[in-house]
Amino acid sequence: MDNFAALTATVQTKSHPDQLLNSIKELVDKHAYCFANCRLAGDKLRIYTGDYHLFDFRFSFATEIEHLLKQHNAIKIENTALENAQQCIFSNPETAHEEKEEYPFGDYPFLRLVGSDFKKNNAQNKAIRIDCHVHRSHKEDFVEALAAVCPDENIDVFYYFQSASGDDINLMLFFTNGRQYTHRIRNVPLNLFGEKISLLAEKYRVSFGFADGYNLDTGDEPNIRLMVDQDYIITQRPKPPLFKSLLKWINSI
Repeated sequence: MDNFAALTATVQTKSHPDQLLNSIKELVDKHAYCFANCRLAGDKLRIYTGDYHLFDFRFSFATEIEHLLKQHNAIKIENTALENAQQCIFSNPETAHEEKEEYPFGDYPFLRLVGSDFKKNNAQNKAIRIDCHVHRSHKEDFVEALAAVCPDENIDVFYYFQSASGDDINLMLFFTNGRQYTHRIRNVPLNLFGEKISLLAEKYRVSFGFADGYNLDTGDEPNIRLMVDQDYIITQRPKPPLFKSLLKWINSI
């Protein structure tokens, strides 16, 4: 099934339902990337909003709808069928067209959108991932150049994993943002970001993909260059017991 996650409320309002619908429309117009699907039958109203991915701003928006319902003295009722309901769908006209452009990577196939496992409060995040390798003599300058690009492209989080392969360093790069609220939604211009990555790759002689594969069992912690809301972005591995660390050191001698 191709259904997205929905936040739903069914209420009964004894005031003017048309005024409530108008208030919901005005609220939607104020918030980018939000919508409300309303079904009205007499004094009963069902509202739902959501998406395939429920970012923080979806919950913030739902909370503001809840405040509206209280202002209009709406009462929660059972989620029953609404006969002959009138449907009204409100979406933000300034951003409705942007949502249809699902991650337009275009000429930059080295950009990949990946999801995470569960983090704090069972939250997940999405990130742009780039796999590449670079000569070890250029690695630090390349990473610094990437970090310098991020602020201009509205990227607040940049971290990476690395693995040596001869004279090259394999890099698994991740770019994302922190929590997204209705008052602060960070949009990344993907094609512009991809263009800048291409220019940096040419400058520092970076090749996309890994050289001779990537050792996924290194157990290394991520190298963090930019970070916000860390508990929601990466999982800190527990440090090994002291005696295991000593054994590892002894075996390396």
